Amino acid sequence: MQSLILGYSFNDSTAMMVTTPNLTTRFLVAHPNIKSLRAKQQAPAGTASWTEEETEKLSKNKETQFFTSTMNTQNKLRFNFFLFVFLLAWFLVFFFWFPPTITKPHTTLPPHYTLVNNTKSAPNIIPTCNLENVSVYVYSLPAEFNLGLLKDCHNLNIYTDMCPYVANCGLGQPLWPLPQEYSSASSSSANNNNNNSSTSTSTSTSSWFATYQFIAEMIFHARVENHPCRTWDPKRANLFYVPFYGGLYASSTARESDLKARDALAVRLAEYIESQETWRNQNGRDHFMVLGRTAWDFLRTDTDNDNEVDYGANRLLNLPAIKNMSVLTVERQPWTGGSKQHGIPYPSYFHPIKFNEVVRWQKKMREAKRPHLWSFIGAPRNGSDKAAIRDKILSQCHQSSRCELLNCGAVSNYKCHKPMEVLNVMRKSEFCLQAPGDSFTRRSTFDAFLMGCIPVFFSPHTAYTQYAWYLPSDWKTYSVYIEDGHTAESIEEELLKIHKNTVKKMRQRVIDLIPTLTYAHPNATVTDHHLGFKDAVDGIGCLGCNGTPRPGCTNNTCPLFSYNPFNNSLRTGGLDSGSLNGLAKVTKGILGLGRTQIALPMQLANAFELKRKFALCVPSSSQSGLGDIFIGGGPYYMLPYTKNVSDPSNGQIVKFKTSLLSIDKKGVGGTKISNINPYTILHTSIEKAVLKDFVKKAAPRKITIVASVAPFEACFNSKTIASTMNGPAVPTIDLVLQSKSMYWGIYGANSMVKAKENVLCLGVVYGGSKPRTSIVIGGHLVEG
Repeated sequence: MQSLILGYSFNDSTAMMVTTPNLTTRFLVAHPNIKSLRAKQQAPAGTASWTEEETEKLSKNKETQFFTSTMNTQNKLRFNFFLFVFLLAWFLVFFFWFPPTITKPHTTLPPHYTLVNNTKSAPNIIPTCNLENVSVYVYSLPAEFNLGLLKDCHNLNIYTDMCPYVANCGLGQPLWPLPQEYSSASSSSANNNNNNSSTSTSTSTSSWFATYQFIAEMIFHARVENHPCRTWDPKRANLFYVPFYGGLYASSTARESDLKARDALAVRLAEYIESQETWRNQNGRDHFMVLGRTAWDFLRTDTDNDNEVDYGANRLLNLPAIKNMSVLTVERQPWTGGSKQHGIPYPSYFHPIKFNEVVRWQKKMREAKRPHLWSFIGAPRNGSDKAAIRDKILSQCHQSSRCELLNCGAVSNYKCHKPMEVLNVMRKSEFCLQAPGDSFTRRSTFDAFLMGCIPVFFSPHTAYTQYAWYLPSDWKTYSVYIEDGHTAESIEEELLKIHKNTVKKMRQRVIDLIPTLTYAHPNATVTDHHLGFKDAVDGIGCLGCNGTPRPGCTNNTCPLFSYNPFNNSLRTGGLDSGSLNGLAKVTKGILGLGRTQIALPMQLANAFELKRKFALCVPSSSQSGLGDIFIGGGPYYMLPYTKNVSDPSNGQIVKFKTSLLSIDKKGVGGTKISNINPYTILHTSIEKAVLKDFVKKAAPRKITIVASVAPFEACFNSKTIASTMNGPAVPTIDLVLQSKSMYWGIYGANSMVKAKENVLCLGVVYGGSKPRTSIVIGGHLVEG
């Protein structure tokens, strides 16, 4: 055995230990004055050892001490034991002090379906389906249509890295630390906390996540996978769910210039679904899919016109197979979406695991103090309509002491990207303004509901025509609607007109809606055989209305929309006695003539295999008898009838900007028939052109012009106008339709209005320079 003496020179006394195999190690404590020591190796046998004088000299040095020891087995065990305790203590400190984080995925498929789950279902409870007549079969699609897309999560969006957002089945990263008021702890414990709520935090991260607004398709998938209404036997199913992550795919290919490549995955999906036996049973009418983005992103229409705007990432919703399916999307196309597109809530940040969390949160929102009358969170927009609304809101809010503004147009305003900052503004506000943004709908609407803040809408398509499954039919019970034209007036004055008791009832209704507008955690605890409340995913219970219209969905009716112009109310969810408010007392009901499945012409056409066409003739007065409606193909003849009274090919074409007759991607433009408006309303440029040509054509007939009578501009002396079987003998107006051989002849009986004694006026009125519809044909033109 050899011994080794190690010498060091330090600024202060320091102990060092070195262990080497087969060596007995000496320990040296060196005094600062000792500059160095030479290590002397013990001499082998037969060599001279240290002299007695050298040994005595070293031992007499009082300032320098050498300690020599041999580490035995017991010391080693003792050292290892203390080392283990030391490391264990540090591990426990790090484990409880720092929350678990979810690493970003790289080249292999990450465990995105591994949920943050710190609860267990109650023992011996078998979940039961609490949706009437619903049994859902979930397709096991090839990975390329859903989970396979997550492998490249860094490139799923051209603006942001989606890896943190697709974690936890789309819930995103847990929000931590949480302010005390967002904790799952009881309200009383939160109120008894003496710390300031802005600084007091909670480590509870079970229900609050940084959820991406366009990720509903992933959350929906995870919930349906664990839903008690799911069946593994396709023969027992009456609904078939196709879990396609179309929104994620659309955002990842938005800049792909090759349109065929952009559509490739959607086309393959349609081909795959059509090849399934379960599809062929009803040709897909019992199938549905969920899209996390707006319907506009999937409605691209390819044309040969180079000037046509390429709008929409792909043409998924224009594929024949997909048109047979029901599509659940955060924003439906309100005009052509029909009964196949259904709006579902945007996901907010709250995903409760237990029902009592929902109850406690609702209680907190009822007790929340709201120092701000109104608030707005958003940025300015470019464009005409949406830009004008937002500019007025931003201006009025900035000038008001009662409004809290979070202007997201400022680049430096990081608060707009902090969920808790956004929610805190709403939590402290009575009313939250929801102006349309890039599209009609906003995630902010559902953030407002979550915070118990009454939403204020400026377009019916932001909520009323979107979420019939989820929102009450009477919008006045939970929201405020301000028409676009009224934003020039004071928004604050409009809100102050609402009585405090009415505000209280509205806020209560908003808070009551929180459960149904919330996406529960996919691992939510089951109590008494079900979740304890119906969340946003349970809206699939209304998909049964895609067949024969029947009661049972959303307030016992199938979804449709009815507008009552007399009391300015838009009802969603169905027709009931409330739809008749404001009408004449003798009114017995409302006849639906729209394009929905429940409309009378559509029901008769389906029942008797008629063409989906109808003609309507409305009586000019109660003395004129009853009106007429013809359902099916034409032509329709009514006496008196004179064929070819006029020929549009011989007439003068009214010149104006013909693009006004087309409906753009925002639904602006075109022509519609309205029995709400008594007279025809024209875009200002069309009105000027029509009046100019009409007066010019009337001059050769010696028709005398007189002073205008509001609201009309072109008025004439009736004594200078002859009479015919078709009414006053004035120039005929032909509304040419698909071709010159297809036109609507408008004669004096329908074009002229008796404004006062001896005065007849052309029954068209000024519609402004920015009407939503360029030509609105009023009721007077369709009178018999």
